[in-house]
Amino acid sequence: MEDAQFGRRPKLFSQGFVMAILAMFCLSCNGYILNPTMPIYLVEIGLDKSISGIMTTVGSIGSLCFKPFAGRFVDTLGKKKMFYLGIGLATVINACYLVATTLPQLLIIRVISGMAGALGSTALTAMVIDIIPPSRRAEGIGYYTIDGALAQSFAPTLGLALQTIGGVSPVFLCVAAMTLGAFLMGIFIPYQDHPIPRSEMPKIRLFEKSALMPAIMNFMVYMSQATLGIYLALYGVSEGITGLKDFFMFTCVGIVFSRLFMSQILAKLGEGRVLTVSTVASAICFVLVSVAREYWFFMGIAFVYGFTYGILYPMYNIMSFRYASPENRGAATATFTLSSDLSSLFGSLVWGIVLARVSFQAMYRWAAVILLIIPILYFKVYLPKYPLKKD
Repeated sequence: MEDAQFGRRPKLFSQGFVMAILAMFCLSCNGYILNPTMPIYLVEIGLDKSISGIMTTVGSIGSLCFKPFAGRFVDTLGKKKMFYLGIGLATVINACYLVATTLPQLLIIRVISGMAGALGSTALTAMVIDIIPPSRRAEGIGYYTIDGALAQSFAPTLGLALQTIGGVSPVFLCVAAMTLGAFLMGIFIPYQDHPIPRSEMPKIRLFEKSALMPAIMNFMVYMSQATLGIYLALYGVSEGITGLKDFFMFTCVGIVFSRLFMSQILAKLGEGRVLTVSTVASAICFVLVSVAREYWFFMGIAFVYGFTYGILYPMYNIMSFRYASPENRGAATATFTLSSDLSSLFGSLVWGIVLARVSFQAMYRWAAVILLIIPILYFKVYLPKYPLKKD
C-alpha cells in the first residue's frame, strides 16, 4: 500500500528481491548454456543432427515429472528450505558433468539436474511473489522475469564462446559454477518460511486451474523459440552464415528495451492489443529468419524478436497469478513454469522430427504458424472465463 502521508510507493528493489533476481539469472543460464552447445557436441561425437536435441529433452523429462509435486512441497514444507534442497542438489549433480564420459552418464545427470532445478526454481519464484509488495506485483514480476530473458539471450552466446575456446569442459564448469552462484545468492534473501500445516491445507492441488491457459500460451511461445535456441547455430553452419551467435545478444538488447517501457505500453494500449501486436510481430520474425542471409538483417530480426518476447513472457506470468489464491501460489508457479519444461521436451522432439523431413527454412515458418494461434486462444478461450481485473 502506498504511504498515505508521503505519497510513496512501497520499496520494490529490496535486498531479497535483488538477490532473487540474481539467483534466478544463474539458474536460467544453466539450460540456455547447454541448449546450443550440447547439440554441437553430440554431432561432433557422431550423432545425427535430428537427435541432437536429446539432452534438452531428457532434462525436461526430469523437471516435467517432478514439477507438479514441487509446488506442493514448497507450500507445505517451506519455500526457502526447498530452495536450498533443490539448488544444493543441482550444484552437486551439475559438477558431475565434468567427470561424465559416456552418453548414458550425461543423460542421467541431465534428468536429475532437471528435477533438482524444478524444486529450487519453483521455491524461488514463490518466495518472490511474497517479497514483492502487492501494489507493485505486476511491475515486480516484469523485472523478475527479465533475468530469465536475459539469460536466454546471454547464456547461449557465452556457451558457444566457451565451446569455441576450450571445447565442452569450460561449458560444463560454467554450468556448475552458475548453480553454485544461485545457492550463494539465496543465503542473502531475508525470507522467513511460513509453511502451511498439512492439517490446514486445502484439498491437494498439483495444478492451478486459472494458470492453465497462460501456461498454454507460454508453451506455444517457447515451442517456437526452441527452433532458435537449439537449432539456429546449426542452421548457420548448414547455410554458411557466420556470426549467428550474436543473434542472442541482440535479442537480449531487445528484451531490455521492452522491459523498460512495458508498463507504459500496457497502460496505453491494453493487454489484449499488446498481446496481439507482439505475437504477430514475433511470427513475422520467424518468417524473416527463414529468408535472411545478411548478418545485419539477422541482428535486426533478433532485436525485434527480443522486444516482443520481452513483453509476452511477463504478461503470461502475471496472468497466471491473477486469480490464484495465496495458499496455491506454489501450485500456480509450478503450473506456469511447467509450460517451459513441456515446450523444451516437445520442442526438441517435434522440431527434431520436423527437421529430419523438411528444411530449416520450413521449420521456422511452422514456428510462425504456432504463434498466430495465441491471440485466438486469448480472446476466445481465456478472456471469457477470466476477465481482466487490476493486478
